Order: sequence, then structure tokens, then C-alpha cells
Amino acid sequence: MKKIVLRVLIIIYIILIIFITFCLIKTNNYNIVDFNKYYLLTLNNYGYNKNNLLLIKKSNNLQVNDDVLFLENNKIKQGSIEEIIENKYILSNKKVVDSSKILSSKKNIKTFYFLGLLYNLLTSKIGYLIIVILPIFIVFICEIYQIIKEIKR
Repeated sequence: MKKIVLRVLIIIYIILIIFITFCLIKTNNYNIVDFNKYYLLTLNNYGYNKNNLLLIKKSNNLQVNDDVLFLENNKIKQGSIEEIIENKYILSNKKVVDSSKILSSKKNIKTFYFLGLLYNLLTSKIGYLIIVILPIFIVFICEIYQIIKEIKR
């Protein structure tokens, strides 16, 4: 029974490592994980707690009066669409935003409470080093030790 539980925990750990590594690879310049149809991020403003993980579905069907999240000067901001002209959106604060800078409408946001704290820990440099790299290094050293022990016999 102990072996089964240990194997299940190791499988969960490996899946977690693969997911976090994939997220780090897919992170763009704005610290947003950019999947094909979704964004994954944590925010500390606009009513979103930094401890919450946000899954945002990309949307091309934006309408007038939609509340949207957009990128401006490497920061995520919020606004309401007043007018749409070709690939440009005029927001309520009279800012003109290109369609490539719009993340999505606020209605396409799914919040996972308190997973943002875990996500931020795992994707930080120190967290990734301690939780991913260090255990793999220890297993590697143990394997080398076992090989050397076998050779000495």
C-alpha cells in the first residue's frame, strides 16, 4: 500500500513539474502565460487578489460597453469600450487601444481562489529551485552514489 501511495505522489509531483515548466516556457514579456485560447495570470489590482489565479478566455467578439482588461506600458489595466473602429478600441477614459493589446472581456475570467499564491511560489526563481531543481539534483546524486557503490564491489 505504501508503494502505491508513493507512486501516486511521485506521478502528481512529475505532472506538477511538467505543468509549471510549461507555464514558464509560455510566459510572455508581460508575465502572462499565453496558451492558444487562454491566458493564465495573477493580479493584485482591479478587484482581483494576488492570491487568486485568473484563467482568461481570449475573446474576439468584444462589444461596446464591455469591461475589458488590456495592456498598457507593461501593466494590465481595465476599461470599458465606448467605440470600436476597425482594429482599435476607444475606451471610456478616451484611450485608444489596439486589438492586440486587449486581453479579454471581464466576463470571460474564471478565478481560482488562493491558487495564485501557490502558482507565484512555484514560478518564482527560488521556489522553482527548491521545489523542482533541488529534488532532481538529490535523486541524481543518490543514483551516482549507488553506481559508485556497485563499482567498488
